Amino acid sequence: MSIASDNGPQFMSKVFNEYLENNGNTQRRVTPLWPQANGEIERQNRSMLKRMQIAQAEGLELRTYLTAYRATLHTTTGVSPAEWLFRRKIRTNLLDVLEQANVGQKQNC
Repeated sequence: MSIASDNGPQFMSKVFNEYLENNGNTQRRVTPLWPQANGEIERQNRSMLKRMQIAQAEGLELRTYLTAYRATLHTTTGVSPAEWLFRRKIRTNLLDVLEQANVGQKQNC
């Protein structure tokens, strides 16, 4: 996996570089304050901002939206952002309901 970052001091530290090496990641440095260098992140941020505005307009709690986002599988990695970070699935009400329905279907077969 490649991580894109600017040349900020937090991304240049020895500790961060050791973390990348230990987890088999590489760092790709891009020009700071030049959004075109990282189009994927900019699209992600635009999409997230739009969804947050919709959630606020509908009276949904931001925490609820973020929990749902973090628990949803990402099409590129095949795992949720929370699972990628914590190396395990997080428990949510929706996830619990889906797992129970899945177990019920397997028992009926």
